[in-house]
Amino acid sequence: MFLSNKEIGGSSNSKEPELGDKFLDIQGIGLSGQIHSLASLKGKFILLDFWASWCGPCRKENPNLLSLYKRYRSEGFEIFSYSVDQNSKAWKKAVAADSLIWTNVIEQPDGNYFPSEAIYKVKLLPTSYLINPDGIIVAKDFRGTELEGKLKEVLDISFPKN
Repeated sequence: MFLSNKEIGGSSNSKEPELGDKFLDIQGIGLSGQIHSLASLKGKFILLDFWASWCGPCRKENPNLLSLYKRYRSEGFEIFSYSVDQNSKAWKKAVAADSLIWTNVIEQPDGNYFPSEAIYKVKLLPTSYLINPDGIIVAKDFRGTELEGKLKEVLDISFPKN
């Protein structure tokens, strides 16, 4: 799914974050109205996932994310799902329908300006970044078995089994 700069608010940032870059902190409003910050998860492996309730490929990937989250959460894996929905009711309905049990945020309930997507230069959905415990982006746009393989690789390196 393509997004236009108009839809995501545009940005004056010079470039899209790349592998090896430090993550850029973003915030959003959670399901109960509380503010959540990506930085609050630093120290864990974080999948920053940009998605929307109306995005078919995003919704198709959600069961895989749920499975990976349940399997690797105890190993230090977290997900920060950031919705670009402009309708908070549709977003909340999709979160419930897909059983998304990790941190889920939206920029502004029923808004249309998304500075966080602009910071990350999001043009396609889904877009995701895997961030290591030091806050470094180590992968981008991995899905399905490719994401699981990358998680196994990085978790085994960072959290060796005895």
